[in-house]
Amino acid sequence: MKMNNVKLFLGMFLSIGLLMLAACGGSSSSGSAEPGTLSLQMVDATTPDFKAIYVTIDRVDVHLEGGDWTTVASPQKTYNLLELVNGVQETLGEEELAPGNYTQMRLILSETPDDGLNLLDKEHEYGNYVITLDDVSHELKTPSGMQSGIKLVNGFTIASNETTELILDFDAARSVVVAGNLSKDNYKYLLKPTIKVVASAAMVQGHVFEDGTEEPLPPLPNTRVSAHRPASAETQAATLSADDGGYALFLTPGNYQLLAFRAPMDGQGYAPACLEISLTADQRLSGQNFFLESADFNTLSGTVTVAAPVEGQHVVLSVRQAAPADCSGMVELASIQLEDGPYSIDLPVGTYQLVASLLDAEFEPVAADQTFDVSITTAAPTELNITF
Repeated sequence: MKMNNVKLFLGMFLSIGLLMLAACGGSSSSGSAEPGTLSLQMVDATTPDFKAIYVTIDRVDVHLEGGDWTTVASPQKTYNLLELVNGVQETLGEEELAPGNYTQMRLILSETPDDGLNLLDKEHEYGNYVITLDDVSHELKTPSGMQSGIKLVNGFTIASNETTELILDFDAARSVVVAGNLSKDNYKYLLKPTIKVVASAAMVQGHVFEDGTEEPLPPLPNTRVSAHRPASAETQAATLSADDGGYALFLTPGNYQLLAFRAPMDGQGYAPACLEISLTADQRLSGQNFFLESADFNTLSGTVTVAAPVEGQHVVLSVRQAAPADCSGMVELASIQLEDGPYSIDLPVGTYQLVASLLDAEFEPVAADQTFDVSITTAAPTELNITF
């Protein structure tokens, strides 16, 4: 009997042990998954209209589908966007996150700058401001609707034990709106951020040269290089070539048309040139060079009038042209934003479409777009007044 009792006890002990191991195994397989990592970088599409564009970023939050907001970066730093070009990136932060689908991101700006110095070796006067070409600082006013942050509705997925890299492409040229009458020095500058979120980023690199027989070919700095989807005139990303003519653009993988265009500087401008490329994830495509020929230019100018202005509204003027050789469709040569008042754009001699859009503070259309056919000749500047 005693031996039977021992066997019975051992059998019960082993059974309980197996049940406990099964329970532990079940708990392990159904428990929370290992986190992944989100890495945030920032770059900029630059503009020749300012010496500097400073923004102060307090933090960046992301939203888990069906869950809460999480802060993934708290830089509390003042950045000059015009330094983040041609491959230069600024790390905003890295944070571990629960796996899952994230539906939104918001960028929280601050009106309080950091204690650094600007490019004029002066303390920052404002949290967000521009330095114009005459070395004057102007505060960037932000719409009241931005108090809750710049909302970026770009979904991304975090996987366990993997790093997801996202690039925030801050388009400075489209993000600064001039308001008021420039001719009367009665104006202000508004910040209406235009930001694209680029995932699985690829990079295209090259140089811009002046076409000719001189060896070596002279580089062309301050040339606007922009990327367009083949079926759309909208600019996906843009930059200005450096002193050596070099440029670099971060892009989402896909097919693009690259356009190089240099408005007159020191009296000489160059006709646009175009080439087609195809990019795969994480690819670094180099040697995409442009050779630009000089061209005659003249000015398209006029006045934009908004009959019933509302706070936050602004007008976008997009100048488009049939793509140069080696590309197809329409491409955007230039784009400016303003509330109202005068505008002026230098263009090569030729025919164009100007598309005028009236948008609200959330960049949604307020009225139907207006499209104008424009001809630029050497005879006289072209005037076009626009009323919404």
